[in-house]
Parts: sequence; C-alpha cells; structure tokens
Amino acid sequence: TVNDYTKGDVPTAVDASTAGIRALLALPAAAPDAAGGLPISDAGELDMDALAKAGDAMALTSGERTTLKGRRTLHVAKTGDDGNDGLALATAKLTVGGAIAAATDGDEIIVHANATAYTESAMSLASLSGVTLRIMRGTTITSGETTVLALGESCSVCGGGKLISTKASGGIAVYATDKNNLSIEDVWIVSSDMAIVLANCTNIRITNIAIDSAEYGVWVTGDSDNLAMDNCFVTLSGWTVCAAVGVTYTGSLGRITNCDIGVSVPFADGNHIPIGIESYGGSTDSLLIEHCNIQATALTGDYAYGVYATGGKTNLWNCRIESTADSNTIDIFNDGANSITIADSHYSTTTGTITRLDPTVDASGNAYADVKLVKTVDADTAISARVDASV
Repeated sequence: TVNDYTKGDVPTAVDASTAGIRALLALPAAAPDAAGGLPISDAGELDMDALAKAGDAMALTSGERTTLKGRRTLHVAKTGDDGNDGLALATAKLTVGGAIAAATDGDEIIVHANATAYTESAMSLASLSGVTLRIMRGTTITSGETTVLALGESCSVCGGGKLISTKASGGIAVYATDKNNLSIEDVWIVSSDMAIVLANCTNIRITNIAIDSAEYGVWVTGDSDNLAMDNCFVTLSGWTVCAAVGVTYTGSLGRITNCDIGVSVPFADGNHIPIGIESYGGSTDSLLIEHCNIQATALTGDYAYGVYATGGKTNLWNCRIESTADSNTIDIFNDGANSITIADSHYSTTTGTITRLDPTVDASGNAYADVKLVKTVDADTAISARVDASV
C-alpha cells in the first residue's frame, strides 16, 4: 500500500522507473514478503509466476475454501432436471442423487415437497463433510437399496419429511460408520428392517423423530459415544419370528429422554425376544434413560424384556416400563455384568441385581407392582404433552 503521506510529503516529480515505483509504493523487490507486498517484475508489472508460487505456499484446505465460498443451497424438485445447476428452485435438480453429486463440503440440499414420492437409488454423503439434507414436510423419499442414506462427517438430515426403506431383509434407512457430530432431526423414518444404524460414531443427536420399523429402531453399536436421543417415537412391529429391539446402545455416555418406545412381535421364544431398550455399555457410565415410556410385547409365545442391560452402568429415572408375553416377562433384565440404578419409575418384574432408590420398595427389595409415584405421573404428563406438541 502507499505510505502515509501528508500534503507536503507528496513529491512534485515522480520517478517513473521500476525502482522509483517500488520506492514510492514501498513494494518489495520481487517476491511478496511477510508484510503482504505484491511482486512487481522489472518491467513494472505484476509478477504472476512469483504470485503463483506464493499462492502454493499459502494453499487453503478444503474446509477453508468452503468457508470462503460460502454455503450453497442446492434444490431438488419434481420439476427439475439433473442437468441443471440446482442453485435455485427454477434450476432445481430432479433427484437427490443428482444434488449430492454436485454438492461440496458445507452445502445444504433442500428436497421440495411434492405429492409424488421421490424414488432414489442409494444416497451417500459419506465422502462429504458438514452437508445438510433437508427433506421438507410433505416430502417422501423411498428406496429399495440396502442403505438408503449414508451420512458423512458432521452431516445432518432434517426438515419434517419422510424417508422410507423398502428392502425387507438387511435394509437400512440411515447409516453411518466412523463419523462424528451427526444429527437426525424432525424426520419420519419407515423401514422394512432397520431404521437407523450407526457404528463407531461419536456426538450423535437424534431429536423429534418418528420411527416405524420391523426389527431395529435405533442401533448405535461399536465404539460409539455421546448419544443424545430426545422426544422420539419408536414403533416396531416385528416379523412373524424375529427379535425386535427399539433402541440398542453399546457405547458410553448416552442419554435417552422423553421417548415413547413400543416393540411388538407376533411370536416370541428364547431366541426371538422383543426388547424395548438394550444397553450393552461401553464404560462405567453407559446410559441414562429418563422420562420414557417403554413397552415390549409378544402377542403369542414367551419372553419380553422392557429394558435389557449387560455391561457398564444403566440409570433409569422417572420411567414407565412394561413387558407382556405368555410367560417370562421381565420389565428390567440385568444379566449380572451391568450396574442398574432405578428411581421413581413404574415397573413390575426384574431379574439380577438392581439398586433401587424408590421409597416404595419393600424391605426385601421387591419391586412394586401398582404404586405410581407423583414424579412418575408428572413424567407421564410431560410425555403426553410432548406427543401432542409433536403431532
């Protein structure tokens, strides 16, 4: 930049030579220095070769380039064409796959509502970072692929729309592996097999979603940490003979709050058991379950578990837990490898060592059958209020 001159400092005659120009503008002799000067050639022009070399030395990462270019919004509509740029509704893409192919880190993809469902092949954000897929309310995306939607690092899916997996065996609606900072919010997920499967993921937020599935609702497995699941409705119908689990969590520092989880199967035996929440535990403090209504039902046959816990530590606070079958119904099952603490909750049957903080448990430690604490009633009321608000 030009030096700060006062009026009296301005020279009456300017040296127009290269050296004179450099001296006047305080520019370096050739390459830019730490002060940020521009390289000027001997001909008095911008030295492009020197500037290019300096640019290579200051190369930006992909994340920095994303920040500089700003977040783009890509549109998907039934009136679109995958040959369009997708940067406006008037030039929307036709398919979600087309928008994903054009997306870069940090972009947002909006799938606009239409009475006709979008039928997609596999949608993968796995190689991208920070991308939001917004399925607008009134929008349905359906796919028969093994994995319908794969999430990438710091990716999210939201918007109030509906995502359907039609693959009956081994199909997964939403999947991620070895990813962090994931968000699944305000969507309705329907699956003929598994709704959400996350393996070795951390910092997971699942909020305000509804799940209708057959075998698994939410399955967070492997070395996963920091699950926050709130205000969700999980309904599993099960196949003719299958094990159906509302939520499975094998990690540590998880929290499930204000959720309604109902699992029902046509038939159950010792190998095919309906389970509301399954906690395997990955550390001393594995899972907090709070203000939840949990039901496991076998319409015929034996065995149903409301909460099944093994390994780590599980805490149940202000919950209602119920299991129904012809026999072997256990509301809270502890296989001995888990530490379970229960407070202010309604349940009937337990097995294994349970630490009860309930003031109504008798001196022998037997669980009560019909007593409801005031806090439990309040929790039920809160759950009902959240249900009404969501609907």
